[in-house]
Amino acid sequence: MVTLLSWGLLKRQEELMSDTAEKSPLTGKSQLTITDVAADKLKSFLEKEGKGPEFGLRLGVQGGGCSGFSYFMDFDTEKEGDNAFSHKEIKVFVDPKSITYINGATLDYADGLHGAGFSIKNSNQSGGCGCGQSFSV
Repeated sequence: MVTLLSWGLLKRQEELMSDTAEKSPLTGKSQLTITDVAADKLKSFLEKEGKGPEFGLRLGVQGGGCSGFSYFMDFDTEKEGDNAFSHKEIKVFVDPKSITYINGATLDYADGLHGAGFSIKNSNQSGGCGCGQSFSV
């Protein structure tokens, strides 16, 4: 479980809904699981930001942090070559380089006493730093 920026680090067991991308150039079929809770929260954030139906969450991996890689998230539209996932009318876009690290991961959201935030449970991750902001593969 890795913290996404300032949105906090929490674990939550939810019934997962799995969605498959069109086709990844690197892996054939790609998978990103988006929980119902994460989809509902993303929908709420997109509505508050006044984003239209063409917008979704861009989820990616970039070099950096003490363990080598970190996740980033932003609202964006689909770009050519993206792996596009959807659940409950919410879109998530992952670029072709990032899908190598994110394939098979679960995007979740939890709200509790220790904070609230999106998290990624990623079986490709082999380690992480103490602060929870970066990971290694």
